[in-house]
Amino acid sequence: MSITEEANSVGADASLATPEVERLRPASPDAIDPEPSAAERARLANGPLALTRTATQPGGLVLAGEASLPRRFVWPRLQAGVRGIVILALIWPLYWCITSAWGEFVGTWVLSWGLVLPLVGLLLISDVILVLLGERLPLIGRSWVELRPEGVRMRLFYGRKPVVRGKGFRIFGLVWPCRAAIPWADVARLAIYRADYESTQRVPGRTMYWVKLWTANGTGYVALITDTEVQAHELANLLAQHAGLSKWAYLNGNDSSLLNPNLGPLDRDTLTIWRADQQRISNATTIGSVTAELWRAPVRELMPRTGGLRWRTVVKLALLTALLIAVFNYDYLLSYLLWSPPGPITSDPAWLGDHHDAGNTNASNQTLIPPLHEVWHTKLQTGPNTKISLGGGKLLTLDQSAPYPFNFAYIYNASNGKLLRQYNLGNLGYTVPPYERVVAGTISDDGSYAYYVTSNNAYSSGGGQSALNAQLNALDLNTGSIIWQQPLKDSASFVLEPQHNLILASTYITTTISGTAHSNFVIEALNPRSGAQVWQSEDLGQFALEQTAVGGDTVYAILNNGPELVALNISNGTARWKKGAGTISANLRNLLADAQHIYAISDYNLVIYSAEGAEQISGALFNRTNIPPVLVSGRVIGNIYGNLTSVSSTGQHPFGGDGYYNSYSHSIYATAASNGLLFLVANEGNGNLFGDGRLLALDLNSGNQVWRSPTFSGYYYSGSQFIIGNGMLYMVYGGEVHAFAGAR
Repeated sequence: MSITEEANSVGADASLATPEVERLRPASPDAIDPEPSAAERARLANGPLALTRTATQPGGLVLAGEASLPRRFVWPRLQAGVRGIVILALIWPLYWCITSAWGEFVGTWVLSWGLVLPLVGLLLISDVILVLLGERLPLIGRSWVELRPEGVRMRLFYGRKPVVRGKGFRIFGLVWPCRAAIPWADVARLAIYRADYESTQRVPGRTMYWVKLWTANGTGYVALITDTEVQAHELANLLAQHAGLSKWAYLNGNDSSLLNPNLGPLDRDTLTIWRADQQRISNATTIGSVTAELWRAPVRELMPRTGGLRWRTVVKLALLTALLIAVFNYDYLLSYLLWSPPGPITSDPAWLGDHHDAGNTNASNQTLIPPLHEVWHTKLQTGPNTKISLGGGKLLTLDQSAPYPFNFAYIYNASNGKLLRQYNLGNLGYTVPPYERVVAGTISDDGSYAYYVTSNNAYSSGGGQSALNAQLNALDLNTGSIIWQQPLKDSASFVLEPQHNLILASTYITTTISGTAHSNFVIEALNPRSGAQVWQSEDLGQFALEQTAVGGDTVYAILNNGPELVALNISNGTARWKKGAGTISANLRNLLADAQHIYAISDYNLVIYSAEGAEQISGALFNRTNIPPVLVSGRVIGNIYGNLTSVSSTGQHPFGGDGYYNSYSHSIYATAASNGLLFLVANEGNGNLFGDGRLLALDLNSGNQVWRSPTFSGYYYSGSQFIIGNGMLYMVYGGEVHAFAGAR
């Protein structure tokens, strides 16, 4: 007898005599799915390993087998899982060490990992139990085989990832129950594997037996995993007889005496697979190292089953999802968990004062409750030097950098960011051409009109070169036509005052004295709808208008970069008082006003005047920056070399706060205030002007940080602009406009 014949005749050993095959009954129409009952599952879990022959299932004979997998199958996978988590745990704080201050790093580590560590522990606990208890755990592997008249049906269940790559839906270390139904005519080959495993410090040596069958197309299925040889032989005999196979192969993974010596030296655990007709198929190596090709099956045959493992898989999926959210979006998560309302100022409906200066667009009476969420964002069609304004549910953007005739205005839906219309301002015509660029503009409260100034020279509101020729234009947004124009001289400043239905601008008059013509400047009030003059101030001299603000019923104006400050009655334009050089601070700019006080920056100092022009405070340090301060409730909040300060008519009140933004120079790029809160964009790039930034919310009473957004990365923030209105906060940065709404 040849070695091959001897190897395949082991099944005929007298000690392994084939039991009589029970007669298979026809399948019942109401046959139940052969899932183990609770009692059967408990018996298998608590009793010895055994192959149970049960003839009570409708439709045929059922055999159930149990076997525990050696610890060596589990440990490499646990090592891989632990390594991945350790790497993640090291990379995450390392990132924060590089990009954030120490206090921010500690807060991030404690808060974010304080949430995710319990989740990680739950994910690892079952692996740890397997390592510690390994062989003592039942139900590691269970096979359920049903012999029916039409074919064999198999179920395999695993509590952890099995030794073989196989048929089953594997997710995060779990294998869901899988099934296969094979007609007897399709069973072409059958074999038993024997694999011996060495002893370890914790586990004695173990011999495992695998019963596997193949279909005619070469697909293999594992029908049983057991540590009892007679069980494997019994099932193999039953399968062979019902499938009409005359022989089945017995393959030893360690003893080469049963294999063909012509194959040469074989590695440990090498198996040779034989067909029932004694032809060798292929070699499958290292079955104990999880590389054996034992469970190859079409995807269509993978069918999750309801069983004791599904709930564990679902729970792990949920925990992993929560872990990812907590690690990568912990800012939003913590915002909802830790948010608490600010102080009592939020209950004051008149917190902006008796009258809100229409030019002070970065402050609003509207309430935005953090955490804010982005509703929409869109890339602006205009250039980086873009100003936005809000009215009637529309957002107007004007490009202040494009040269004539490429001046465009764009109208967006303020609720969803959809572009509604665009206007080529260069084609609308000017009465005093050529105008090179748009230098200022705003939209009416009802969203029907846009007012903008065109100029033939660059204009800087902080001094420098003034416009030689300028023109104020009124654009009907519904028709796209210019409805009126007004020439301006040496000033591109104007204020739309909707409460009094006025536009305040500067022009000049020419008078002749002793035969000599003199041009002097005046402030005029125009009707926004028609452009008709409502009133004109008295002769203000040869100093051009620089900035205008409205406080209560008074118009305040800075003339010629600060040598003079005037106050006019907003009803008729009559002068109330005028202060000149020597009586006011020089180089006034960033003019703000309310009903009681006037606020301006002189060089690097904040100056506060009473409504009658009396100086009350001078010397409160402020940056000379293009970032406009915020006026709220009689306080001016601004930037001092990267730190925030709050100054009122009673003195300077720096914010204490707990924000990291207090430690970086020039880190604040934009500020805005809503009811009780100060919003700002601050850099956290360790002093780097071009680092990542965050949108922050501070309590106006204390300056304490109450919320922050995730980082905005990769953009320059020096041109940032805030507007609050329409129930949202609008921010321009990096050539995009972003709209944020409060908590839902």
